[in-house]
Amino acid sequence: MQTFGILGSGFGLYGYLPSIIDTYKILLPLKARKVIESRSDLKKYLEKVEFLDNLDSIFSNIDSIIIAKNPQSQAELIPSILTYKNIKNFFLEKPLASTPQDSIKLQKILFENKNINVRIAYIFIYCKWFKILESLLDSNNLAEKKGREVRILWTFKAHHFKHNINSWKKDSKNGGGVLNFFAIHVIALIALFDFKLNKVFFKNDECLQSSFIKENILLKIHIDSNANTEIFSISSDNFSVSSDSSSILANSLSISSDNLKYGKNFNNSSDNFSSSLKFKVSSDNPNLSSNNLKVCDNHFNLSNENSILLYQSSSPFESSPNFTDSRIPLLKQHIISITAPNPPYYKWYKKTTTLWQNIQSINI
Repeated sequence: MQTFGILGSGFGLYGYLPSIIDTYKILLPLKARKVIESRSDLKKYLEKVEFLDNLDSIFSNIDSIIIAKNPQSQAELIPSILTYKNIKNFFLEKPLASTPQDSIKLQKILFENKNINVRIAYIFIYCKWFKILESLLDSNNLAEKKGREVRILWTFKAHHFKHNINSWKKDSKNGGGVLNFFAIHVIALIALFDFKLNKVFFKNDECLQSSFIKENILLKIHIDSNANTEIFSISSDNFSVSSDSSSILANSLSISSDNLKYGKNFNNSSDNFSSSLKFKVSSDNPNLSSNNLKVCDNHFNLSNENSILLYQSSSPFESSPNFTDSRIPLLKQHIISITAPNPPYYKWYKKTTTLWQNIQSINI
């Protein structure tokens, strides 16, 4: 049985701990006990973990480490943990460091070490809707090789905005902000499919609007972390997806093909966000109505009939009735991925950091 250590008293405990508690032995810093005792959802794990009073004792007795701390702390911890040769598996949070430049330096150290395995928590690939996006971004699926425009819309009010918390997650200089902390999830998917940056329309610490291109597919994203409405959606013109993806789409939206009304293609030469979407969705959530959508700078307008909505929910993380945090099932899959060969993951992570750096370098 692998033995895990977890660093981080927030998501490390309420996210990662439940995802591995039934499978692995776990060692935690003594101060984590108070956190676990204070949370009703975590108390049940007290007897299943071992608490040690210093980090050296933990690092000397584990073979796998989860670091769920802020980017600066994570970057500072990694070199010292690498000195413990018994630790073979590193599960790290995104972003890897506060800046793409520092992340590139860390990647070199980590990925060139042949004695360890590294995974970074880009966990959107484990979401059910990922197969829909995968089909849309595959140029081989284009009907008659026509162009396609795909859009990802993600609006929400981050916890630190909702509760007026002064957090590093607000500050792009410390690895926070919408690009570094939230949009990096989407950037990782875009990099996975080898899209290149086309244009950044709008960028600040709260909102990002940009487009990416590969062959004859244009992908636009709008991510607002301080919005009044919670929506995650995927839409496209020239709609064509595999049967597996269609099934996922129908199950997630409770719709049939009769509900889908195809519109004319977007003008792919257009360089703005004024093109619109039309959709008919059966949903019990009134917040998902197009009338309730409010996003920064109003670059999205949901009043035209040019596109079809293929997936929509209040969050990219599907609800999971068996877990208090909807990310836990995704983390379970993420942990298992350590058994797969490293090169494809490392190649993906490098492309993600490069794309992140390209976006960050654009001044608006």
